[in-house]
Amino acid sequence: MVNMLDTRLLVTHLTRMDEGRFCAAGVRDGGEENIRPVLRDQRGLTGGIMAGVFQLGGVVQLGPTKDVGIAPEVEDHEFEGRLARMVGAFVPPDFWNRLRCLARPALATIFGNDFYTEGRSGCVNEGKGCCSLGYFVPLRENHLQVKYDVFGDKPRIRVVLERVGGSALNLAVNDLRFYEEKPWGWSLRERAQEQVELINHKIADGVPCVLAVGLTRPWARESDLKPRHWLQVNNIYYEDDPLWRI
Repeated sequence: MVNMLDTRLLVTHLTRMDEGRFCAAGVRDGGEENIRPVLRDQRGLTGGIMAGVFQLGGVVQLGPTKDVGIAPEVEDHEFEGRLARMVGAFVPPDFWNRLRCLARPALATIFGNDFYTEGRSGCVNEGKGCCSLGYFVPLRENHLQVKYDVFGDKPRIRVVLERVGGSALNLAVNDLRFYEEKPWGWSLRERAQEQVELINHKIADGVPCVLAVGLTRPWARESDLKPRHWLQVNNIYYEDDPLWRI
């Protein structure tokens, strides 16, 4: 269905993809419906004008959109990139309040009955699930930690969530603010590890935190017979500086 009225989006998810592309998503301005703008026959958004339009906390007027969502990616809306423009921005306190209103304390509440844990991750089978985007506020009894480590020869950032009565989750973090674009793709910024340490200090001091979470496009691990949508952390927010930048 085509929405002939302009769709206004508050950007709350901004994540890196492969090959220098990125994904932007957010909530309909003034509502609670999550929307992921997608370009026809393209996987992800590229730099240039798109990077200038989509900024966390920004309000983007997309122009007419077409609902092309398929479970669990029900948020997908096709748009014309040339029509999109940034028309405003939230100040940090208002942006944080918006996130807190959207956040839920349980991943199963966000992703529905088709969500389940697999090893140290979570997932939904291909074609199942009620959504692929959400906002998660860890309960105080859960232990949250952000880790900077090296896998193989590449540094990476992970979120480790120790859940009371359940297994620990170890999730990839693809928050675009940690990365800069290089000729070969995305690379962690020099001060990424410093930012990770700051976030952990905030968590230890009891500063409230919200994770923008999402399910990946379907892919199969080497041991899998079928592709699945895997849980990842799209963005990390904390109350006293939700729109932090490195």
